[in-house]
Amino acid sequence: MGEFETYLAQHPQISKKRAEDLRKNGCMYTGKGFAYLTKNLNWDTTVRVDVDDLTCECGVYNTKRACPHIAALIGIKEDNGGKIPVTDSRKIIQEELDRLKKEKDSSYFSWHIAHFVGRVSPFAYDLPAKEKKQFILEMAELLNSKVYMDNFFKVCENCFFNYDWRESKKTVGSILFENRQKYRWPVISLLKQSYSIFDDEQRRIIVQEIVADEELTEQFLPVLGQDYIIDFSREKQVEYFKAADMKTVSSSRIEKVLHGWMEDPPLYEEYLSMVERLKDEKYMDLNLEDVKKLRDAGYGDRMGTVVQMLVRRIRSVEDYKRVMKCIPQEMFLPAWKNRRKEEASQYWYYSGPSEYEIQIDFLVDPEAKPENYDLEDKSVEVLDTIMQTRPEYAKELCNQVRKDYRYQLKFSKPNKSREYLLVLARNGDSIASKYVSDEAEYDRNGDDLVYLTAIGMHFDTLPKIAPELKKVEGSHAAGQNR
Repeated sequence: MGEFETYLAQHPQISKKRAEDLRKNGCMYTGKGFAYLTKNLNWDTTVRVDVDDLTCECGVYNTKRACPHIAALIGIKEDNGGKIPVTDSRKIIQEELDRLKKEKDSSYFSWHIAHFVGRVSPFAYDLPAKEKKQFILEMAELLNSKVYMDNFFKVCENCFFNYDWRESKKTVGSILFENRQKYRWPVISLLKQSYSIFDDEQRRIIVQEIVADEELTEQFLPVLGQDYIIDFSREKQVEYFKAADMKTVSSSRIEKVLHGWMEDPPLYEEYLSMVERLKDEKYMDLNLEDVKKLRDAGYGDRMGTVVQMLVRRIRSVEDYKRVMKCIPQEMFLPAWKNRRKEEASQYWYYSGPSEYEIQIDFLVDPEAKPENYDLEDKSVEVLDTIMQTRPEYAKELCNQVRKDYRYQLKFSKPNKSREYLLVLARNGDSIASKYVSDEAEYDRNGDDLVYLTAIGMHFDTLPKIAPELKKVEGSHAAGQNR
């Protein structure tokens, strides 16, 4: 029994027919310890088998530690007298290139490209520099059109990029850059990839050459706009976005474009038109100075979508304050209510408004009432905001603040406790004076005396706490406090 039959007998889970078909299909051997076989009998997808260790990169081997590709390679070795013939890389590349040229006008050209890549990729990287350059230029000439530009990228990605990125920059990048005027489409196919093999200076030169030429701009703007729109003139940007699918352009680039449109002279109409197209965009930040400029120019009544987008991005009370400085005041509350309604209905796990949302509710919505909120364990900032905007609830809420104040003192957090005491003083809470007199229990010191005096003076509550401050002052002067 030969090795092929023995291997199959040891691994009965392998389909003998499939192994035999793969064996007949042959392999390509680099001579460096790796052979390439078709994954599923078509050369558009290959797998690599280690000739010495008899391991395979396919999923079947990884799960079962045996596969038909290894069986097929054993059979191929038997067919050749115990050796695997080394593939002539130059010969196979030339043969496949000649075949591809003949199929250029075929309706199945994309399939032929995949076949070509599968057959050529194991060897292209090891071509001598001169032949490698010739190979790249021949492919660039063959695929120098908008229709085939993605095919060119696929060839380069598989034949060069997967091996050594730095080497690819020296070969593919430098060769194509030197020949960029002749092979525009292959250059563009590489330029538009997020991990372009051109360096920053090369990219700048390529794009600026296109931007400076009206004919080239008309030809390449639809392709480059997604990634390089910011490099084109404002007029070309407006033209591009009128026809563009906004989902294909990143939010950060649109933000830069919109900001540029508000430079002098501002393109107000174009700006508003763009925002209307983006009204469902949830991850974009508008420049607040641009928005203020829009309002001041008299477009306040048309800023509904702008306000909606700004309100959607608010994440703190400070954000709210910044937004309010640049929009029509009356537009905020409807947009805010709409946001809160969307949040409550959008997520099944919605657990109620966050602390900053509660604060904003009470700052802008006259219908907001404390009894409609769960105020347990809320921060002193939230409670203070409610007391400042709803003074009729101050007495009730002061009870919660006192409780929190005592809790902070108990766990030796004097700095935090002062925040609560400040809120009590601000709201004229009479019991704040009692807390001043608790210096013995809570180890109050001279710093507290100065701090509490400042509170009383600033919030006009000094008369209420003056008697207790006098006690603190006396004990402190006598050295009874630390």
